[in-house]
Amino acid sequence: MVASPAYLSRTGRLKSLDDLKHHECIQFDLPSSGRKVPWMFGRGVDMHEHFSEGSYTCAGDMLGGVTLARNGAGLFQTYRFVVEKDLASGALIEVLPKLGGASRPFVLLYPHKRHLSLRVRRFVDFLVENLGHTPRTGMNGAKRPG
Repeated sequence: MVASPAYLSRTGRLKSLDDLKHHECIQFDLPSSGRKVPWMFGRGVDMHEHFSEGSYTCAGDMLGGVTLARNGAGLFQTYRFVVEKDLASGALIEVLPKLGGASRPFVLLYPHKRHLSLRVRRFVDFLVENLGHTPRTGMNGAKRPG
């Protein structure tokens, strides 16, 4: 969960999840269904969903939510790798970092071939190495290349 320094100086820092009800939480809706995506908190078996409220909504464009947060519109929850540069530069600040770490799975789709191009293979390897997840088998049970 991130916010801009300007937003936090205007509204104050959060001390607990209960403070979310007093903050503008930028929403993300699934483009396929229009359903609001709940925010995830915790780690391992202690993960739980939290439905936040807010005036701003992005549908299908995670970067839209990041842009709103960067410009002081409110808090936004996203994947760390999406905001890593903003965190490093100070454009965004992580909020309640002890409650972070929960992540929704995401999928990387690429053409199934016996021999992947070196460029695609390196990208897949980079994601697996840096995000710490092992690729699963495909729908037909066949192992993915690698």
